[in-house]
Amino acid sequence: MTLLYRLGIALYGTAARFTSWWNPKARLWVSGRKNVIGNIERECSEKRPTIWMHCPSLGEFEQGRPLWEALRELYPEYRGVITFFSPSGFEVQKEYPHADHIFYLPEDTPGNAKRFVQALQPSLALFVKYDFWLHYLESLKTHGCTTLLVSGIFRPNQHFFGSFPALGNRMLNCFDYFFVQNEESEKLLRNKGFTHVQKTGDTRFDRVLKLSATPPDIQKVGDFCQGHKTVVAGSTWPADIQALLPFLKEGDHGFRMIIAPHEVHKAAIQQLLETLPVKSALFSVDEAITDNTRVLVIDSIGMLSRLYHFAHVAYVGGGFGKSIHNLSEAAAWGVPVVFGP
Repeated sequence: MTLLYRLGIALYGTAARFTSWWNPKARLWVSGRKNVIGNIERECSEKRPTIWMHCPSLGEFEQGRPLWEALRELYPEYRGVITFFSPSGFEVQKEYPHADHIFYLPEDTPGNAKRFVQALQPSLALFVKYDFWLHYLESLKTHGCTTLLVSGIFRPNQHFFGSFPALGNRMLNCFDYFFVQNEESEKLLRNKGFTHVQKTGDTRFDRVLKLSATPPDIQKVGDFCQGHKTVVAGSTWPADIQALLPFLKEGDHGFRMIIAPHEVHKAAIQQLLETLPVKSALFSVDEAITDNTRVLVIDSIGMLSRLYHFAHVAYVGGGFGKSIHNLSEAAAWGVPVVFGP
């Protein structure tokens, strides 16, 4: 089973390198890991107590952020290291001020995991929601690091309980404690014999409530919305835009719309602009908003949770695909939230 796991890791890396020739996100995934383990060893050579938090992507970072910032306040003498698997997390938060070091997580090979843990020698490791890596977890256990799962969520069809239970048990046995979002997750773990588990809810609510307490100052967005009812459509995919087209084509409802698409690379933004049937503007382009401008397209990431402040109605994308994106970010601002299908 370990051999199959290592083969899967190798194949994923090979596929990422191949697709990086034309896929911008894959290109960032690959380039961000170039010499990363050496950079970690060099930058973290000073021996000091360390807290490490790993986040798959941006959404999980926001889930772990309230706990992380509380720990940083309690233990300011500790080195704080954050890693990301996905470019959508790293590229937005690489300048995050409450961490001493932020890296892409090197690929989960035995050698990388051993070198990583030896370099950091963490006293506490936090994994947010999911993204379990066998060699990292076992290296942490060998090192004697306290390892916690934060805002964890488990389902019966996950490999822990279905296809690969032996591999799943090896990973789960590396955790000292599980803090999970719901009763189903707690029950699944307890049924597998894990008693060190507690339901603590979703830490995203802590984060979005804190954000909603401070209205954002984004001048261009504020100017666009001034005097108009506004729909904010967040994390949209092409299928969401198709669902919104009839509303956009209606000319007498008085609404303006802010669209923050899930994919913001150049080709995706161009496709979106060509699809929209009304006059639109890009957030990144320094151009005047006219009376005829109906849509403002946000062509950068990391703003969405603040954009919902400007909404009279929020639309959350993803429902026509695999899953709906974060509803709590919109709901925290007290506006009606719509999603499909």
